[in-house]
Amino acid sequence: MKGFRDLDPGEAEQVVTSRRRKIEHIEEELYAPLMDGYDAAPSEAAPKSRRPREAAGPREEKNYGAPEVTYDTTPKQPRRPRYEEPEATYDTTPKQPKKPRYEEPEVTYDNTPKQPKRPSYEEPDDYYEEPEDRYYEEPRPQRDTKSASVPRRDRQDNRFNEQDNRPRRKDSRSRRPDRRADDRYVQEEVQEDAYYIYDEEPDGEDFFYEDLTVPGRNGRRRGAAPMRRHTALIIRNAVLVTALFAAAITCIVMVSGQIKKRKAAPEPEPVKQEASLPPLDELPGAEEWTGENGGGAADLEPEELPEEPEALSAPSEEAGIFYSGYEIHETGSTVELTDEDVRSEFAVLIDMKTGEVIAGKNADEIIAPASMTKILTLLVATEHLGGQEKLDDTTIMTQEIGNLVYRKDLSAVGYKVGDVIPVKDLLYGTILPSGADAAMLLAEYVAGSQEAFVDLMNEKVAELGLSETAKFANVVGLYDPDNHCTVKDMAMILKAAVENDLCREVLSAHIYTTAPTQDHPDGIEISNWFLRRIEDKDTHGDVICAKTGFVDQSGCCAASYQISNTGGRYICVTGNTWSSWQCIYDHVGLYSRFT
Repeated sequence: MKGFRDLDPGEAEQVVTSRRRKIEHIEEELYAPLMDGYDAAPSEAAPKSRRPREAAGPREEKNYGAPEVTYDTTPKQPRRPRYEEPEATYDTTPKQPKKPRYEEPEVTYDNTPKQPKRPSYEEPDDYYEEPEDRYYEEPRPQRDTKSASVPRRDRQDNRFNEQDNRPRRKDSRSRRPDRRADDRYVQEEVQEDAYYIYDEEPDGEDFFYEDLTVPGRNGRRRGAAPMRRHTALIIRNAVLVTALFAAAITCIVMVSGQIKKRKAAPEPEPVKQEASLPPLDELPGAEEWTGENGGGAADLEPEELPEEPEALSAPSEEAGIFYSGYEIHETGSTVELTDEDVRSEFAVLIDMKTGEVIAGKNADEIIAPASMTKILTLLVATEHLGGQEKLDDTTIMTQEIGNLVYRKDLSAVGYKVGDVIPVKDLLYGTILPSGADAAMLLAEYVAGSQEAFVDLMNEKVAELGLSETAKFANVVGLYDPDNHCTVKDMAMILKAAVENDLCREVLSAHIYTTAPTQDHPDGIEISNWFLRRIEDKDTHGDVICAKTGFVDQSGCCAASYQISNTGGRYICVTGNTWSSWQCIYDHVGLYSRFT
């Protein structure tokens, strides 16, 4: 709220005017009635501006003297309080002690001696009796050696049955349940002193031996007590430990012997495969040519010798098993998959021996292939590298590629700028961890730039006959409207890659360790997690090769190659599902159902 000093002149004037009106209103409403009853002629000292009051007749004389004072002499009564205060009364009777919450009984003491508590079972009165002298021992009974009619065992039993006054210690006894006895409890005695029984040797001499039997309640021998329990446990554990130790030593000796035998065995020498040339008669122009040295192969011109195929583009064993070409066809038995059959939005399963589409779901619709694009990157790089010696060449990770991987948050092998990387490691790094850094560096090594390598990729697509629906704009599978294909197209690209021996080797690797780098002196261990996760699933065969992919526009997708238990070859491609595990389950479901 503003104060008067904070107002501008206009607002201040309004406030003053309103207050003035309020004052005038108060004067008219309150003071005007009072002034009407007051009639006085203006004095000479009155201001001239005051209007004279109209004559109202003779004025009454008023006494303006002091009023007469009267005093009230009656005594004033005290002012009554607002409440009646009760008169205080005091109870002078002595207070009784407060009664407790509970009645405490009067304590009485029974001075009569208590009788010992009798056990629950009937027992002789002298069972717990102890001789007056703790260490008193009865004299050993004399053995009747002359009586031959009584057997020796019976004589011993009679001796112990008739009298057994050996000292016992009450404080060393303990009660334990006995299942074998009729009574509920038996008395267990800790024997600290040894009891000896004398016997006679054949030659007539007496000797003593330790008696390990335990006396019963009635004086008879209840049974033999061989040893204390803990002693038996110690011996048993010692035997077990000794046996285990002996078994461990035996296993170690056997394993070390096997290792020594393997080391001592000579390593097999590698078989050298010599290049075989076709017969001379089969060479072109052999009929018209006659050599000076008898028509040997050394006399042939260099251009007439057969050219050896490049090692990197050598066909795999699947090249002779798969159907020829890259055209597929559907038949009347092709199954249209539903959402209950496979959760992925796009799917196709193709028999590689016949080129028949076994099952499909939206297989002709365009999708974003994501990192499945790297299958084509691997295939094109393998075909354009050259000879086998190119795999040992090295290249250096650049800052530009490192910045792009970091900025786009792409999956990577983990190379650092400045790392010297062999070309072979780039091939495995492109597929196993789906490394964008390895794929872009491989493309620049092969074609000089990523744009030139993309042109080679589209040329390969045209060569496979897939250019109507397939087109690629980058080497790693980043989303781009010009980077697209169908699941059928990706199945044909995987077919071409599996037919290449080096591509098949890379696509089928589960684990690979790269060469040492700056941050990893032992190399980087990379894995194909799709193959490692699906290998323990029942797919009615073995999944040999696989590559996964993911971008927001395509969801989780994957392409895999399987050899069934019956020898069939199948390729499965799925796209757009919500998790990598669901992608694996879709492949497992298709393989287990149709192969």
